Amino acid sequence: MRRIAAFLRNSWLAFKGVSLWLNPQAYLTEKIVNPMFRLLFYAFLLAYGYKTMENATVYIFANAMLLSTISAFNGVGIIYFSERHQGTLIYTIMTPKSKFVVIFQKVLFHILDALITVTIGMLLAVVIFNFKFAGNIYAALLLISILGTVSVSAFGIFVSSFGLLTRDINMLLSIAESVVFLFSGANFPIKRLPFGLGFVSQILPLSHTVLAIRSVVRGNIWSGLKLSYMEIVVGLVYFVLSFFFIRFLEHQARVQGNSDLY
Repeated sequence: MRRIAAFLRNSWLAFKGVSLWLNPQAYLTEKIVNPMFRLLFYAFLLAYGYKTMENATVYIFANAMLLSTISAFNGVGIIYFSERHQGTLIYTIMTPKSKFVVIFQKVLFHILDALITVTIGMLLAVVIFNFKFAGNIYAALLLISILGTVSVSAFGIFVSSFGLLTRDINMLLSIAESVVFLFSGANFPIKRLPFGLGFVSQILPLSHTVLAIRSVVRGNIWSGLKLSYMEIVVGLVYFVLSFFFIRFLEHQARVQGNSDLY
């Protein structure tokens, strides 16, 4: 129990160290108000483009999930850059503790925070647009959103590891966020992408989640859940890649005697 308590305490401190909000007002603005207005913008734009709210339902739910999970992506994405900036990166590199445990400890509360935001986003979409579905569809949508959040967080770890090689992590995160938005299929079908780019969407997070949401909203719950499992595979691949890449950078830092990876 003491190890679990210490793990959770260190995870919470790591989360607070890079969080952009430290009070309820900032949290309300960053995690609820901002995603809500962005959701309303995309929702009414989609409703106008698709002429009826029924045709835009899938894309509204997809945007609610996408806009909510981006907070986890950005939060996780600045972890290593922030530690280097604050001078604590050396402790992460030199610690004898398993790097798997260290990485998971740093992202745990970011994932939980994103799940809260996703739940709020889904509830806002249901209340504002008066969506009415069976209870099992809501449960399936929540499960799919959880899997999507974990996947995009793993992608955030992968992007964060590249932040050790640059001094401008914000540009890197903005580019990665734009690519995820473009290839997720949350605003237009992936099949409308130019030839060859459809494959890119398959190896990026959230594209399978959007397809799963589309299947569930249309009543194909099991089909949607099967698609969401592919999202977990994508997330695991990015997590493994980030793990080995960080180990490689750690090795290079030890060899070159440059523990801060500048």
